[in-house]
Amino acid sequence: MVAKIVGAFVVVGTMVFSIFPAFAETPAGGAPGDAIALTGTQSGTLDSLTEVWYQFYVEGDNEPLGVTLRYSPTDYDLGPNGDPMAGFEIWVNQCPGGACSFDKIGLGTTGELSAGVRHWRGSSSAGQTYFVKVFNSTPSQVSYAVAFTGDTFPPPWLVIAPFTTPGPALSTEPAPTPSPAQAPAPAPSPAAAPAQAPSPVPSPIAGGTTPGSAPNINGVMRGTIGGEHLWYKLYFDGIDYTGVVMNFEPASVEDQERDNVVRFRVWTDICEEIWPYNCVFTDVGGGTRSGLPVGQKYWRTGGSARTYFVELINESGQPIRFALALSGNAFPPQWLSVQ
Repeated sequence: MVAKIVGAFVVVGTMVFSIFPAFAETPAGGAPGDAIALTGTQSGTLDSLTEVWYQFYVEGDNEPLGVTLRYSPTDYDLGPNGDPMAGFEIWVNQCPGGACSFDKIGLGTTGELSAGVRHWRGSSSAGQTYFVKVFNSTPSQVSYAVAFTGDTFPPPWLVIAPFTTPGPALSTEPAPTPSPAQAPAPAPSPAAAPAQAPSPVPSPIAGGTTPGSAPNINGVMRGTIGGEHLWYKLYFDGIDYTGVVMNFEPASVEDQERDNVVRFRVWTDICEEIWPYNCVFTDVGGGTRSGLPVGQKYWRTGGSARTYFVELINESGQPIRFALALSGNAFPPQWLSVQ
């Protein structure tokens, strides 16, 4: 049984704002009275010693509730007293006998979960709005993802999405520009050296260490992978098909019999159709040789629009140079130069 979450909050608006003080020009999520609707997976960043508020409304009584938060980095997981330095609290309006107060009723805890994951479970009171305060008491900025996860436990692994618009706690200070004294020396005149073709430059982005830090696949992404896993991501618009191709060297770590030593897997969030809050980070396929030469792997997809995460894996026992790119609908895919 899952709780029925209602997206509109008009019915409780009068009560909510009668309890909270007025906030002039408060950004979205900056206070309980401006709480953001907790729909799907919400991602953002929080500076040190800041917070952001979310809310969800439940119609039914005694229905299972669950909220999950994941944040990164996890350098400051617990404080000296064992209290979470980043996490979330659950707050509600309680009005016994008509006298209302805004009270904390829960705290996200780690339990047996990984560092950087917080979870809370409870049961609903009919017609209740629940407020989720996500906080960061660490000395550094954190990125986070928070979602209503119902009675699923262990909860789904939340992907911390990239941020394309400023959130409530993002810094608006411009990046510093170097002073003239710091500026690099001018390049030598073309006459100082004979003209030559530019050398190919590998991508400066060698891949993220987690799905949340994965860079977009932009052009040909090149790098070297040891025993660690590297992550990239791509957005598929749902039109026709798209593919991912990887070449690697030395290709001799594989042969016709051993074809899975160097590979990539593809992951995405799969959400229940009737319960869109319940999403699970799922392995949906991976690169295979597909009749291609040794040293090349390929994967293709169609279907609905979504973001895919590509996990590069090297189990050869030695460093491997690779090139990774989107290949569209072409098959066989282009042969990528590993530089």
